[in-house]
Amino acid sequence: MISDDLSKELEQKFPKKELTLRLASAAVLLPFGVFVVYFGEWLYALTLLGLCGILAWEYVKLWQPHNFYKEFALYMSGLLAVLAGYYDIFSQFHWIFIACTIIVLGINRKTPFLMLGLLLFSLFFYFGLEFRDSATNGMAIIVMLCATAWGGDTGAFIVGRLFGGEKLAPSISPKKTWSGFWGAFVGGAFFTSLMCVFLAVPITYLVIIWASICAFFGVMGDLLESWLKRIARVKDTSDLIPGHGGLLDRFDGLIFVVLLNGFFIILLKDNTDFATTLLNLLK
Repeated sequence: MISDDLSKELEQKFPKKELTLRLASAAVLLPFGVFVVYFGEWLYALTLLGLCGILAWEYVKLWQPHNFYKEFALYMSGLLAVLAGYYDIFSQFHWIFIACTIIVLGINRKTPFLMLGLLLFSLFFYFGLEFRDSATNGMAIIVMLCATAWGGDTGAFIVGRLFGGEKLAPSISPKKTWSGFWGAFVGGAFFTSLMCVFLAVPITYLVIIWASICAFFGVMGDLLESWLKRIARVKDTSDLIPGHGGLLDRFDGLIFVVLLNGFFIILLKDNTDFATTLLNLLK
């Protein structure tokens, strides 16, 4: 039995209301995400498009709380051009259209943060398509990337709340601690190992190192988003997900993990079969 003192301490560190909201959100989002990734094809592509659209909406609104509709509509037209070009619907012109979209957005906006963020969302969208469409291993690598990013986030949350301690970056994110930082490495490695067992991928030292590097970039993505929110003077990017805030608050780490692996494959291997290449490197 848990003692009353320990029970009260756990209640303080993990409030029931917050924990209930987080678990309820996960119970809804996780099955839907698994179904979409498993089905793949157009359902996955359109869901990813919608996800990036919401991320862009939250991000544009972050810098321009009012009258942001033109920028958002213009960016979505560019994102649709990426999707159309990816599936060769009008491959002759889509890159020209995307370039024009970026130029117009750059002219109309004063802050460089907006342009950089939207560009990262576009790359996240492109790499997300590439990883899932890679041969027969697309689903496996998407699951691995999500397990690494969100496993690291979960490890940071649990360990940080349990042990607390010295603040990691108090001027950027007052709640983040060094214990949570190291917890991200443990969580990333642990959940990645679980997925390796599930997917019959050998658990090697390289896998653990890869998971740790991804967890580090996930933490950096989280810190960057916290820094940008402090600049914009907001707590959450939106309130779409109870217990988490906005989608950007939930996907910031995953975005950086996907970008890291996408650029890694491009630089190390001139191979468009992203997932197959990455899985082969980990074996």
